[in-house]
Amino acid sequence: MKKTKEPLILVSERQRDNPVTKELRLPHAFAGGLAEDFLLSRSVSVLYLSLKYHSLYPLYIRERLSALASSPNHTRILICLLDAVLIFAKQK
Repeated sequence: MKKTKEPLILVSERQRDNPVTKELRLPHAFAGGLAEDFLLSRSVSVLYLSLKYHSLYPLYIRERLSALASSPNHTRILICLLDAVLIFAKQK
């Protein structure tokens, strides 16, 4: 009898087009209604943040973290994609 692989990672539907999901090697499944972007276990949740997106919507991550406040997960991980180029002007 062939053993079926149950998803080890639940991925929020909002992350379906995220390039990170294409790199997942563990079995995963997309699920709606998750406050987290990735749910690794009952006690570990992950949020994903693109710095380019954060520069456009700086309150986004605060709102997402607030949504997790009622979550029973003890460990929260933030994955940041460093896709923004910051230019600092020289001050004279």
